[in-house]
Amino acid sequence: MSEQSYQTHFEIMKDIVLACASGVKLSETVRTALKDAAGLFGLSAARLILWDKEYEPVLTETYADDGKDEEQIDATEKELFLELRKKSDLVSAYVSLGGKKPTSSFTLPIRRGEEILGAVIGIQRGTNSLVRADIFLEALAAGLSVAVAIAQTEDIVDKERLNVVTATATSITHEVNNQLQAILGNVQVLLRERTELDEKLMKKLKVIEESAWAIMKTMRKLMNVSEVKFTEYVNGTDMLMLPEDEDSS
Repeated sequence: MSEQSYQTHFEIMKDIVLACASGVKLSETVRTALKDAAGLFGLSAARLILWDKEYEPVLTETYADDGKDEEQIDATEKELFLELRKKSDLVSAYVSLGGKKPTSSFTLPIRRGEEILGAVIGIQRGTNSLVRADIFLEALAAGLSVAVAIAQTEDIVDKERLNVVTATATSITHEVNNQLQAILGNVQVLLRERTELDEKLMKKLKVIEESAWAIMKTMRKLMNVSEVKFTEYVNGTDMLMLPEDEDSS
């Protein structure tokens, strides 16, 4: 293998690591890695699949030279590798197929510890054997496994943050709304007895009523938070961003 090829190997793996470190979305990291690997080894198509416990895909990213190559990698996955996974617990394989249009293909696992989350697969036209590139392809699968693990960890962290915000919002809303109901109830009783109140006091009660409704509206926004995002408040303090009103533009 030439020095240039080793340098290209290094660049592809470096890009995966840097993308993970900089927070690039998993789909973008995978697409770039598959495209670069395809260019290096002359793959006509490459794909990463993440699946559930029944091998149903939950994420699929594909690079293909054209539509026919994408159809071929579909067929290779469904008719060959998927069947072997279901029937024989296939983990990895390098396969050479003959005929009028010989191809080589591979499937390598995407892991999290001992758990297999998915696979990276590829096909190459011609009679060359992809086994010759096994060291890099397995390193590619390992690098993509790290990218997947980081992305899933970030998802878990985001969900935990949202769970904390939701629990806090529920407690605050319960306590605040109880007090607001008492304030609103008394203010509205006084406003109904307006004949006994002077105009100045009426205006003040009206302000109290409107403010109480505004607080309740804010509490509803807090309860509707579906994503934890922050904005700067004052003196470097972060403030939770609340969802916009449905009627706001």
